[in-house]
Amino acid sequence: MKLPAPGVWTVRSLVGAACWLIASSASWAQTGVLTQEPPAGGLKSGEIVYVDDGHCPKGKVKQVVGADTMSGHRTRCCVARPN
Repeated sequence: MKLPAPGVWTVRSLVGAACWLIASSASWAQTGVLTQEPPAGGLKSGEIVYVDDGHCPKGKVKQVVGADTMSGHRTRCCVARPN
């Protein structure tokens, strides 16, 4: 098996790393407000999303924090709508 030139591996590694970075940053890059909570298992531990599903008073949205590994329960509270 012939190995490619050293520069080829470097370019492939950089492209792969860039793709991984973009894919992994998609969750925190989302700045919008959702209309419903993500399904069970849809949030990583500590991940925060904002949901406007009508459960909070006017001008506020529900902040949902992904379950930690110890309790297994999401944390929810009403907060001011993020900018």
